[in-house]
Amino acid sequence: VILRAADKRQLALEGREKHFCLGNATLEQADFIAQVEAQAQHQLGHLSLIGLICSFQLFQQTAREIAMHRVVLVGDAAHQVHPMAGQGVNLGFRDVMELSYQATKLHAMQDLGDAMQLRQYARARKADVLTMNTLTSGLDDWFARDSRLLKTATQWGMRQLNQTATLKKRLIQQLAA
Repeated sequence: VILRAADKRQLALEGREKHFCLGNATLEQADFIAQVEAQAQHQLGHLSLIGLICSFQLFQQTAREIAMHRVVLVGDAAHQVHPMAGQGVNLGFRDVMELSYQATKLHAMQDLGDAMQLRQYARARKADVLTMNTLTSGLDDWFARDSRLLKTATQWGMRQLNQTATLKKRLIQQLAA
């Protein structure tokens, strides 16, 4: 869904079904816009819908093999992670960085598609991809739980993280590494 704010900024929002769900309620367009405005504490002004409401299923998927003879998968072709952490593009960048690094280890006449080289690339990327898959699926499960206590604890933890500059900086560095 694309919404336009009063100041002409555009917001992209995700939906899970034909209608959009906030909390446990399925909402029609006008109610959906009203709920988004309320959740944004009316800081964006009046929102209006641009185009049709569409949705798609979000899922995590990782290829069993990311490197075979003369073929290598990078980015979303190799692994799709839940977008909640915004880390899919970073994983893709690290794929390209590792592939470039593997290419620097080749001799002048050695083939980049060499199976041994590509296996080294696949091994080098495995831990990072597994870590990010675990993190994003864990966060998705955590935030999807319908527990008042868990939501309160999560909000408290996020406030603490936001107020602790050194911890926040280390987390950002880890995610961007």
